[in-house]
Amino acid sequence: MTLRKKILLLTLISLGLMVSPLAFAADPPPVGGDPTEAPGGTPIGGGAPVGSGLVLVIGMGLAY
Repeated sequence: MTLRKKILLLTLISLGLMVSPLAFAADPPPVGGDPTEAPGGTPIGGGAPVGSGLVLVIGMGLAY
């Protein structure tokens, strides 16, 4: 097998491996609320415990 054929085969295999996962991609799940909505709208990530998690991470970093 010549060098040119090897390079072409390697390129085609690489492109095939990179493109094939994109064929199985799906739409993202729907968002629970509209973040631009004023009263009554649930912002994205509204229930995430950011404050207590930040204290935990800083404490673990200090302990390390």
